[in-house]
Amino acid sequence: MGVIQNLKLWKNNVTHIDAHGNEVTEEVPRVMPPPPWKVIALLDLKAWLYFCLGLAAWTADGYDFNAVNLVATDLATVYGTDLSSITLSITLTLLFRSVGAVLFGIISDCFGRKWPLSADLWILAGLQVATAYVTEFSSFIAIRAIFGVAMGGIWGLSAAMSMENMPVEARGLFSGLLQQGYALGYLIAAVVNITAVRYTSEGYKAIFHVGAGFTGLISTVAASNWIRDTPSGPKPNYSQVMTITMSIVFTACAIIMACGQERLGSRFEVVTRAGAAPKINPEDKTHSVENGECETGLDDAGSHKEAPRAVYIEQV
Repeated sequence: MGVIQNLKLWKNNVTHIDAHGNEVTEEVPRVMPPPPWKVIALLDLKAWLYFCLGLAAWTADGYDFNAVNLVATDLATVYGTDLSSITLSITLTLLFRSVGAVLFGIISDCFGRKWPLSADLWILAGLQVATAYVTEFSSFIAIRAIFGVAMGGIWGLSAAMSMENMPVEARGLFSGLLQQGYALGYLIAAVVNITAVRYTSEGYKAIFHVGAGFTGLISTVAASNWIRDTPSGPKPNYSQVMTITMSIVFTACAIIMACGQERLGSRFEVVTRAGAAPKINPEDKTHSVENGECETGLDDAGSHKEAPRAVYIEQV
């Protein structure tokens, strides 16, 4: 029976191995999910508390990440660079997010959810303040890369804390609601950018100040006595310790390389010269032309005359 026929009959074919080792396919009726209001009624006070904490943590993560996107033009002006250089920090943040997911995932499995989540949120709050006051562009790149590591741990910790304390029947609905916290964080950041950044003496720094305060508040709640930690797993073994160590080493090396490339990498500029298209000699940085000298001069009537302009690339 095909998929379309199954959907029409609202039945499901389930294949399993019976007690005799034979593969058996049975037709099982599909069960209609309960209405959303009945699912919501399944949650007790504890489930609501942990869900709201996970939602708030994921919202803060969305706010903190998108804050740079909203003030990218201001940051480019402050550091005297272009927008493409600012977007490099966004790329590095997403790149290091996977490192943070592995790192904090192992830590949370070994030491529980509460304290790793609280510490991770405090790290994000501190990095938001550092982003607002850093003066060099290379330092800004390094801070946002470290921010990516901390950002990577938030989703796993908040989702695990929320869903582990959620009734099984309600996990499908509330996991979808939890995911929307990221979009909510972006909306809050956009509102702050419209209402605070443009009309305060702090300028673009205001969006980072609000984000640091919001994230720090959630971290304080996560560390309070209202939140009881989940049972921790076995202590980390040798492979887990090596994974954590290699993640930290990889992060440090990648950040150093990114900052070093920004400081020492080759930069090119477009230089306009009078004359025909030149041939560049990379050894002595001189050039020649095939159709004569590239000079300006006077024509027969005594007026200023300039040869056609050409553009070439010069390494500086």
